[in-house]
Amino acid sequence: MGDGRAGLAGGCFHLSSNLGFRLSMRVSCPRGFRLGLLWAGLVWANQASADPCAPFIEEHPGWTSASFRPHVSALESCGVDEARYRRVIADWLQQRPATRPDVTSLSLGRAVDFPWISRFLADAALRSPDWALRVARARSGERDRLARPILRDAALLQRLAAPYAGSRYVVIGLSYEKVLFGRADIHASPPAPPRVEQAAATWDAAAVMVPYDAQIWLRLAPRYSLAPTAE
Repeated sequence: MGDGRAGLAGGCFHLSSNLGFRLSMRVSCPRGFRLGLLWAGLVWANQASADPCAPFIEEHPGWTSASFRPHVSALESCGVDEARYRRVIADWLQQRPATRPDVTSLSLGRAVDFPWISRFLADAALRSPDWALRVARARSGERDRLARPILRDAALLQRLAAPYAGSRYVVIGLSYEKVLFGRADIHASPPAPPRVEQAAATWDAAAVMVPYDAQIWLRLAPRYSLAPTAE
C-alpha cells in the first residue's frame, strides 16, 4: 500500500493513487477548483491508507446474509482481536436501520483472521481427553469428526455471541467447513501440553496436530421471533 500522488499536466489536474487501484482525473476548469479537487483527493487517499486493516461488515443486497471483512483490501493480512470483533459487530447492529430485511447469517470467513478463535480451537483440542493419541490414530478424513465437538463448544459460541447481547438479534448456532490442522507448537497457547494416556510417556508438540482454521458462519435470528420456552 502506498500514498497518493498528484500533479498538474497540460493545464489539467491529474491525480493518481497506488492504493490497489488507479484514479486519474483531467479536468478543464478554473485553477482554484482544480486545486480544491486535488486537496480533496489527497485527503481521501490518505484516509484510505491510514488503516488498511479497518474491519467492517458487508451486507449483500438481495440476500439475508452479511460478511465480516477483516480489512479493506484482499491483499492485506490483518488479524482481528476479540475486543475489535465485539466493537465492529456492536456498531453494525446499533447503526443498522430497522427497516432493512432481517439478517439470518454472518460469515466470519477464516478463523485464522481472528487469532483468538484459532487459538481457542487449538487449545480446546489439547484439553480434550486423549487428544494426542486420537488425532495420531485418525485416518485420512477422520480429523473433521474429531474437530466437531471443538467447533461446537458452548464456550466458543458464547464468546462469538457476546456483542449481540441487548440487540435485536441472537446467535442460534454456528456452521463451519474446511477445517485445517497444524502443529500444536505453532497454533496453541504456550505452554499447553495435551492430556495423554498414561501409556504415552512423552509427546512431541511438533507432532501433535490440532485444528486451527475453518470457514465459520454464525446463524442469526431476530430476538422477537423466538417463542418463549416452557419452564
